[in-house]
Amino acid sequence: MNVSQIESSLHVVPLAALERLSLAVNKEMTARHLSKTTTDALISDIATRYGLTSAQLKGDRGPNPVSVVRSAAYDLVHRERPHMSLPMIGRAFGGRDHTTVLLGIRKHRDRMAWAEILIWLGSDQ
Repeated sequence: MNVSQIESSLHVVPLAALERLSLAVNKEMTARHLSKTTTDALISDIATRYGLTSAQLKGDRGPNPVSVVRSAAYDLVHRERPHMSLPMIGRAFGGRDHTTVLLGIRKHRDRMAWAEILIWLGSDQ
């Protein structure tokens, strides 16, 4: 990811949205032991948390906020379901290709890394 891509993504996705996608949500989801539920239930729970539907996360494309949440969902499913391959996760999200899932996971992890840096820079460290 180059500097202009980072700058443009920060203008599209407000810092508050990045913060919501980070630690609080992941801790909350993990704390509720979602590993005991089905993958569809996990996707539904993520969608509900962000005011979306499962169909929006599984659907073709979508506005940037939906794609940001979808990437976060890919990552969470990937971590919660280590036995699932990327093609299996892609099928769970409406038949997406494994490379789409991999790119989404990488983008989400990049966003989270930058969000943590920005939060740290904004704090009184």
